[in-house]
Amino acid sequence: MVLMAATLLVFGGCGDDTVATAPRTEAFGVDTLLTGLEYPSGLWVRGDRVYFTETNGRNTSFGGAVRLSVYKVAADEESLLVDNPTCSDAVVVASDNKIYLASYVSSIPGESGRVSVVNPATLVETNVVNLEIATTDMFVETDDDIIVIGSSDLLTAKSLYQLPAANYAAPVVLKTGLGRTWAVTEQGSDTYYSDIGTIQKITGTVVSEWYTKNAMSLSASSKYLFYADYFAGEIGMINLTTKTDSVLVSGLNGPHAVRWVAATSRLYFTEVGTSAGQYKDGTLQVVKGIK
Repeated sequence: MVLMAATLLVFGGCGDDTVATAPRTEAFGVDTLLTGLEYPSGLWVRGDRVYFTETNGRNTSFGGAVRLSVYKVAADEESLLVDNPTCSDAVVVASDNKIYLASYVSSIPGESGRVSVVNPATLVETNVVNLEIATTDMFVETDDDIIVIGSSDLLTAKSLYQLPAANYAAPVVLKTGLGRTWAVTEQGSDTYYSDIGTIQKITGTVVSEWYTKNAMSLSASSKYLFYADYFAGEIGMINLTTKTDSVLVSGLNGPHAVRWVAATSRLYFTEVGTSAGQYKDGTLQVVKGIK
């Protein structure tokens, strides 16, 4: 997900804008796992490993790190995987532990993006496919198909792709003209994606507005749709049945990504940090105890 672009779209500024936050509150226990991150953007969890990207050198004017790293939960240890990867705005990990990265190319919104893969054994990044959309987010399905979404103002834009596991280099266009999208996730047979101010739901071929929310990132359990509201400084969850919205953590500095892990009932999230700290004060945190 690409925060600088989102800030530009809403405020006419850039990724260096400071978003005011209220005093911090927590509805559940929250642990801070890492500090000093540089504008963390992509986030994915597989097993006990939390993969994340930092994009300070790409998405802000302050400059700094662009890298792919992993946090090993059991060991409480962070490791650098790739320094200056070609793609860095979104990350997912397939069942064979290969790491897929995505980025917009040149400008966003736009009609150019790409997906690359990092071999976990060699840590070499290679290009997988170029797409006709400014890529913002990805989701990997249980069968290892990858869903990619992007941002464009064109009514004919190829907004939502499927990269089939049998051949990731043969993308299939699922939806066109979705606009300036931010995030995508799935729950069962439904796909949820966010744009400026709303969460949309795709069931079959039907797209409908599901909820009013600025969701920079989305992740789902069988009961809740979790979100990161960057502009409100909040992490929260919406009951999929009742649509009751509950704030989990408030007073955050640019919450950017959320990832739910069903096996441990934990919600991982990142903050990009502050302009005063030149976005070198980002964090990785985890919410525990959600039922």
